[in-house]
Amino acid sequence: MDYQVIKSEFMRNVAKLFSANVIAGLIGLVFYPILTRLYEPSDFGLLSLFTAIVGVLVILSTLDLQYAIVLPADKQQSSAIAHISLISTAVVVGLSAVLTFFAPPIASIFNAPDLVHVWWLIPIMVASCAVWNVANYSLTKANEFTLISVYFILQGSLIPILKFLFAYFDISNDGLLYGSVLGSATALSVVLISVFAKHRLHYNKTSSELRRQMFDTYRRFPFFSLPRSIINNLSANIPALLLTPFFGLAPIGLFSASIAFGFRPVNMLETSIYQVFFRQISQDYNERKPIMPLLKQFFHYIGLIIAPLAVIGIVGISLIIVWILGEQWQEAGMYLRYLLPWLVMTFFVAPISFLSDVFQKQPIALGLEILLIALRVIGMLIGVWVNDFGVAVLGYSIGGALAIGIQLVWYISLVKQYDASLVD
Repeated sequence: MDYQVIKSEFMRNVAKLFSANVIAGLIGLVFYPILTRLYEPSDFGLLSLFTAIVGVLVILSTLDLQYAIVLPADKQQSSAIAHISLISTAVVVGLSAVLTFFAPPIASIFNAPDLVHVWWLIPIMVASCAVWNVANYSLTKANEFTLISVYFILQGSLIPILKFLFAYFDISNDGLLYGSVLGSATALSVVLISVFAKHRLHYNKTSSELRRQMFDTYRRFPFFSLPRSIINNLSANIPALLLTPFFGLAPIGLFSASIAFGFRPVNMLETSIYQVFFRQISQDYNERKPIMPLLKQFFHYIGLIIAPLAVIGIVGISLIIVWILGEQWQEAGMYLRYLLPWLVMTFFVAPISFLSDVFQKQPIALGLEILLIALRVIGMLIGVWVNDFGVAVLGYSIGGALAIGIQLVWYISLVKQYDASLVD
């Protein structure tokens, strides 16, 4: 295929996903100032803790094999991998439901008594997110980026709207959680109905023998990529898990607001580029084509985007946060400024984090994720030691920036080595 045709298709798919993420992200940001006036910081803190617990369970559910769905050339093999993930998901959802009986002691550990009466939502959220992860990469494999975009828009729209409705009509004080669960489940249902009704994605029966073969072929994902993803998820959510017992839910709620305004633009871009990049680079790798030209182009465009955003963040982010969210959220602006070093590095690294899977370097990637969480924990423990939540946030940011910088250097070296091997 001609390079210009590939480039055109690549940019078109990126545009689809990026547009969907922008629409969903903007809707979320529009509602956020309304939600911060309807809910207390402690409510957002409970949501952060809930999300952190769900995140770990979702990763365990799929065994991280959803990423391997994109890799085989044979569709039947991809289906077998998807089936393994779905079987594993059913097991983990069942176990998370059993944990409902142990919710009181779990809530006591996290100093969050309200977690007890909302724990029953966790299995539902885990099922919705895990099934979407499998469907997402199955659609990526099938080049169905339009349907993926539909999900992003539906989920990004429904969740903030439902959160608003639960609070505005005084249906529940836990509207942040109910809105998240109901919005995710509804978006998933709509897309799955569309997929199978229009035969966009066929359900292929697979034998247990083929599933065993695929598990053996891609065993590095559950053995190395899965621990790496768990550690990565813990790295992102470790403030809620580690700091809540020491500082309570309210500071975590303020921190979550800074993450929402800081990380959401990163996530919109990263999610859009990641999947298209993953598919294109996996294809180039299978066809023995160079990767560095596409990577250089990516770095160039990211640099143009990040420079003005960083200046805005340094100069006026605190005033912007207060104006948008209200006076009681002033500390969130300070925390967001502390997070800038990590956010800048994430812009460059998150969209290409799949390279360790493409080159089957999961053991090294696991080691780097361990380094990431170790540096973050050290940084936050300094804040705990001095009893200062702001210092803990700054330590989290600096530790993350240092570890991600090392990852970036490694990714570039992998691509250089691969491109050089093509010449040899």
